[in-house]
Amino acid sequence: MADSQKSGSSWGCCLLKILGVIMGLALIVAIAVGIVVWRAGAWVADIAEPAPAVHAPLVISAGEKEDVQRVVAELDKAEKTNGVIDESVTPAVFNGVIETLLADEAAKDKDMKDDVVRVGFDGDHLSVDTTWKLQEKQGPPKYANIVATFDAEIVEGKINKLELVSLKSGGREAPTLIRWPISFMLWAIKESINNPNAQNPQNLKTAKEFEAFKLIKREGDRIHIIVDGSKFKKAKASVEADEDKADSTTDKKDSDKKDTDKKSDF
Repeated sequence: MADSQKSGSSWGCCLLKILGVIMGLALIVAIAVGIVVWRAGAWVADIAEPAPAVHAPLVISAGEKEDVQRVVAELDKAEKTNGVIDESVTPAVFNGVIETLLADEAAKDKDMKDDVVRVGFDGDHLSVDTTWKLQEKQGPPKYANIVATFDAEIVEGKINKLELVSLKSGGREAPTLIRWPISFMLWAIKESINNPNAQNPQNLKTAKEFEAFKLIKREGDRIHIIVDGSKFKKAKASVEADEDKADSTTDKKDSDKKDTDKKSDF
């Protein structure tokens, strides 16, 4: 990866990626499980849709906009000072922060411009309504429009709760055949973070990255988040190292393919 590309990796980008493991875990796992059981039913086959869902513009008050700006500024400050971020915010403010971070990343990556993440409450549960663009090698782009309701809570880098309540794609509820393996995988992920395998370096590294999150928990009508800036900085470096390794592997594969194509021409 070129140096200019490395410098573009921001705190916000890494925060979204690690938070995605927590808040959007059910969504990502749904796709992974869907690939394995692709023939299980029409629900899985229809996850990839031809158009993104229509999300109403985020409506927040002037005071909430100030809160969004303050939290975003604190994120930048925490990276430099290794400070602690301790915020209890409404879903509107939380979504405003996510929207700001996504907009920053979309300015660098046009494939992210249609990505939307909206967090809210569904009764006693957390909910995530999201759209993201799927990578298609050929043909028009496809989109995943997912709504997940779940219970999640992190305390001192450990997952106290991670349970899927419901999962919908394109307005269609996921069948039991899909929800059951997803729930099992979420349980397995929770166990791997809380009780990492000492013989598995990748497992240990992921569990270490979670230590940056001192608290993510719903408290009444707010979401309370505490992030340790010093530990998050280490997690960010780990994420960037993985990105560099993945990019290097992709570049090598592309180079090998070009060499093979040249030989075939002869």
